[in-house]
Amino acid sequence: MKRILMGLVSLLAGVSMAAQSYAPHWYAQVQGGVGYTIGETTIGNLLSPAGSVSGGFRFNSLLGLRFGFSGYQGKGDVLKPFETYKFNYLQGNLDITVSLAGLVAGDHQVWPVKPFVFVGTGAAFGFNNGASNVQLTTPKDYFELLWGRRMISPIGRFGVGVDIDLTGIVALSFEMNGNLLSDSFNSKKGGTLDSQYNLLAGLKFNFAQGSRSAGKNRERDKSQGHGKDAGKIRPQSNHTVSTTLGLGLEYGFEWAFAGQATVIGRIGYASKDFLLRSSLDNFQWRTTMSPAVTLEPRYYFLMNWRERHGKYTSGNSAEFLGIPASVTLRKDGKGLGEVAVSPVLGVRRAFARHWFHEFTAGADLLCYPTFIVTPHVGYRIGFLF
Repeated sequence: MKRILMGLVSLLAGVSMAAQSYAPHWYAQVQGGVGYTIGETTIGNLLSPAGSVSGGFRFNSLLGLRFGFSGYQGKGDVLKPFETYKFNYLQGNLDITVSLAGLVAGDHQVWPVKPFVFVGTGAAFGFNNGASNVQLTTPKDYFELLWGRRMISPIGRFGVGVDIDLTGIVALSFEMNGNLLSDSFNSKKGGTLDSQYNLLAGLKFNFAQGSRSAGKNRERDKSQGHGKDAGKIRPQSNHTVSTTLGLGLEYGFEWAFAGQATVIGRIGYASKDFLLRSSLDNFQWRTTMSPAVTLEPRYYFLMNWRERHGKYTSGNSAEFLGIPASVTLRKDGKGLGEVAVSPVLGVRRAFARHWFHEFTAGADLLCYPTFIVTPHVGYRIGFLF
């Protein structure tokens, strides 16, 4: 028993000494696996090869940004008489990743198994549509949304995964993701979004992933004139009254509830700024203004860096990742106008003591009354108290 206790003490001490602060880094990822296109027959009839090549940057132990290409083949089916057909597609993806290990353990994570979740957007390009070559039925009578040489669809993405460290550089990577696409993806009109699900496995390569021990961080802070509280700058809760490019007026409250994370609630007569609504044959600038309620989880990721380099952080002046979800009412007050979710990257700065402004860029995922993904560019200015 004494040896067992001594072993446990040694193990805990080793983990404590191994705790290291997280170093931001780039990474690359290669995966292959199987995809499933939602259809009217059994899953086995609609499985097809899938692959993914991506790269990304981890800002800290919690958040990262990933971009890449995925896809290869999708499948559809004709029921009477039964027949399957294939088509190819390639999609570009942009995802915000959240590490569950970082959420629990913070900068001092030592887990070799690192689960994560993500949400993202993108666009798919379809080609080689086998629906036009089915033999047992007349394609034009069965496929109301039959596309020929090409098809372009916006994408909303979500998924879960896990990385298992093999070395300090290489990790096994497993992932399951879902992709929501336009109704024309499989050439059939269903009245709802089409979807493609992928189960992938591969390798992840971390580049220039360094780390610094807690002791070295303390020495660095002292050498730069920072005391033991250096690196502990946190966002502050605040109230705001603000407007955007499309005007309107909103009251907001930002609650700083944990670390660098906040939640912002806004209510008022709001504008969705200027959004580029696009389709294959139509590009236009559009703005909408109506009563709205918005809830935005937000994460500030350069506040401590700004403090260490002598830059002000008052009024939560820092870069951030946000995912505002907004519900607008119709102008006549009879029912919903739009429901949208917008993953964005932003920059916020306070000035003249009680004023602030912020720039955001990302994507708008319009979920109601129809589904469409569009670029987002926004500017907000307001009074801070």
